[in-house]
Amino acid sequence: MESATMSAVIAAVAAMVGCLLTAFATRSVEWLRLRTSLLEKARERRLAGIEGFMLATSLWMGWLTYSLWAAVHQAWWTGVNLLAERACSRAVELGKAPGSRTRIFR
Repeated sequence: MESATMSAVIAAVAAMVGCLLTAFATRSVEWLRLRTSLLEKARERRLAGIEGFMLATSLWMGWLTYSLWAAVHQAWWTGVNLLAERACSRAVELGKAPGSRTRIFR
């Protein structure tokens, strides 16, 4: 009987040690999962911040490019209109000049 009791005690101790090792291993694994999930969330937040910054920057650059293009385009058309008006007025002046000269010399 003593050997049966001793076997039961050894089995009980082995079960307790196994239980403690399993609990420790599970705790370690859960700690690693928690740490990994926190790191993943932090990376996602960082990437979301970078993505938001890139989106805002590209929208601002698009607006700036369009504004500059519109300003240059407007200045170009204004310049073309001014040149056309000057050319027309100069042509009118040049057109009048020979007539006035002919009248003067008559």
